Amino acid sequence: MTLFEYLIRSTACFALLYLPYLLLFRRLTFFQWQRFYLLLTGAASVVLPFFVAGGETISVQAYWLKELLAGSETPAGAESVVHTDWFSLVYFSGVFVFAGLFLFRLSRLLRIVFVKAQKSGDLHFLPESYPQTAFSFFRRIVLHPGFSEGEKKYIVKHERTHARQLHTLDLLFYEWLCVFAWFNPLYRLARKQLAETHEFIADEQACGDDAVHYQRVLVAHVLGLPAASLTHSFSRPGSLQSRINMMNKTKSPKAALFGYLLAVPFLTGAMMISSFTLKAQEETGVVKVSKGDQVEKQPGYKGGNEAMVKFLSANIHYPEDAKKAKTAGMVVVNFVVDENGKVTKAQVKKSVSPSLDAEALRVINSMPDWTPGETKEGKKVKAEMNIPIRFALD
Repeated sequence: MTLFEYLIRSTACFALLYLPYLLLFRRLTFFQWQRFYLLLTGAASVVLPFFVAGGETISVQAYWLKELLAGSETPAGAESVVHTDWFSLVYFSGVFVFAGLFLFRLSRLLRIVFVKAQKSGDLHFLPESYPQTAFSFFRRIVLHPGFSEGEKKYIVKHERTHARQLHTLDLLFYEWLCVFAWFNPLYRLARKQLAETHEFIADEQACGDDAVHYQRVLVAHVLGLPAASLTHSFSRPGSLQSRINMMNKTKSPKAALFGYLLAVPFLTGAMMISSFTLKAQEETGVVKVSKGDQVEKQPGYKGGNEAMVKFLSANIHYPEDAKKAKTAGMVVVNFVVDENGKVTKAQVKKSVSPSLDAEALRVINSMPDWTPGETKEGKKVKAEMNIPIRFALD
């Protein structure tokens, strides 16, 4: 399973499992169930592609060889090099950027929580120069000293719910999902809704029977310091209206819990998507590598790169029908060098025409044995290779 295939499976699984939440579950008042479902959806999108695919491991990229020119004047002095995998390059560049932004925000928050805030009893107080706000981070409750005793009673009760239930862990989990799936806006939407669900849970615990007074305190402090996305803030502005609506909403009947059974066909559908992808892979002959058999040393053509290029140059013949039709272009052939060094499972990844495809496959299948790839421990394993062959007319 390649990185691209894993990301497709993971994205499809998440979208399918997230759909019933968007359509139904978020309208209910079973907030703990909503929290659990969002966490389960995120975890399933990470794990399910592996689970369905059995013992496969992710191959970040197959090894690429430099493009070979096939024509009446084929150069024999070209060397084999690793081809740039643009998909992986773009993907990991995005991961690097978003991980950097996340770690920067986290470092700023840690400085406030562990350096700036001073402990007093079981609470941590911000300097008076800071805007009036309150938030929690793991077990720590941080607030501004300017709150009155009446306000502090509600605020601390609210933040203690976040701290006791470790809502920060939930947010950190989704933050990392957003880093590795930076291209998918659904993860960011789910992260936002998970944070909102945390607020519903804490509001339910804090307001008790005096919802009106609690809401007044909430509205009075909604213009405080905007909350960092990694914390839970009593006065988070973006969710004020929805929080008040939820506090005033009639509780969902217990029978509505059966609605969560609707997730079962969506889970089945997510598994089927991965299964169909896997089946298609097996039919096309993509190599399956056992877990732990990550290729450390790539396969090598016996005699070196120059010998391989000479072999290909001497054996590739431009098909006559392609010459007459003036057909040209680049055929990309994917193949597997097995544990014994034999070239197997050759297939065309990028086609030009039937005759050029057939010629490219013929010459690849006629190649002599290679030196097989090896793991870090020296175990000989299968490895996937790609070679672009450009057919060019004079």
